[in-house]
Amino acid sequence: MSFNSQLIRARAIVISDKKETTYGTALLDASLTHSMRFDGGAFATLPESEYFSDAGLAKGFPWASVRTEIRRNARFSLSGAALYDYLAGWIGAFLFGKVTTTGTGPYVHTFTPDLSTLLSPVTGMFIQDTADVKYKLNDLAITAAKFSGSAIGPVQADVELIGSGRHTDAAAFVTPALTNPTFLLNNDADILLGAPGAAVSIKDRVRSWSVSIDGQQEDVRHPGSGIFAGYHRRGDMKFGLQMQVSAKDVDDIRTLLINGTEQEVQININSGAAAQMNLKFPHVKFKGGPAADGNFVAYNLEVDDNGLLANNYPTDPPFQMVVTNGQATWLTAG
Repeated sequence: MSFNSQLIRARAIVISDKKETTYGTALLDASLTHSMRFDGGAFATLPESEYFSDAGLAKGFPWASVRTEIRRNARFSLSGAALYDYLAGWIGAFLFGKVTTTGTGPYVHTFTPDLSTLLSPVTGMFIQDTADVKYKLNDLAITAAKFSGSAIGPVQADVELIGSGRHTDAAAFVTPALTNPTFLLNNDADILLGAPGAAVSIKDRVRSWSVSIDGQQEDVRHPGSGIFAGYHRRGDMKFGLQMQVSAKDVDDIRTLLINGTEQEVQININSGAAAQMNLKFPHVKFKGGPAADGNFVAYNLEVDDNGLLANNYPTDPPFQMVVTNGQATWLTAG
């Protein structure tokens, strides 16, 4: 055998609570401190390049003889990642871009939509794909996330990041040791439904749930920005909720759907003093209908933009995400 095959388990990804000081400039090595827990199958698409080709020009033959790079993209996706204390806060910070922190350890981080700016905070990560391929992926913004769960096991997280296309080789970077995370478990979830301000637990009836957050991030290119993006900007954030709830002998769900009754939904997960997540929709109107759940009847409930209400922004936002963990700060420059 003339080569050493590379094992997935040897891969590493290191992330940071810090945002970049300057767009286009990699995070300092000292700012990359958290080795991410992931399944090993998440690879960045870098470089993903588009080319101008002269295949269609009148050269006397049909094949390209010149191609020129005109754009470089960067993307990174996590799919079905087991959610834990630090990771939940990292997703909230770089997806919302606005955080209010209280407490002295554990720390309570409240993430809400930031309408004061459309410029996104960007961060970076170190990636090791093989023994020889090590680099920093720069100018990363989280553009979308989805949290989902059922009865047991960790909450699952899907995360989409976009970058400017820049990377920095980092062969000398020393990967920090993995820490032992506290996973956010569906076993520890309480799900509440009811009139705004008076929601009550229905956790014994919930079969599955998912919450989607779309930051509508865009990597903006302009004349003079070269093959890389010039900056990131955020669109209007969108939020969604889906739940399957078991029907019971006395109707309470169908009436909500027919009458368009406004409700509050909370998904509260407490897996320890420093491992909590609270997802709250203060004012929603559901759409949906009955469905089979094996041999039983359930209701599939859904909330989209048309049913997600903001009655008194910013004191009463349409969606709020709160994470409690041991990380003191997010989004400081590094």
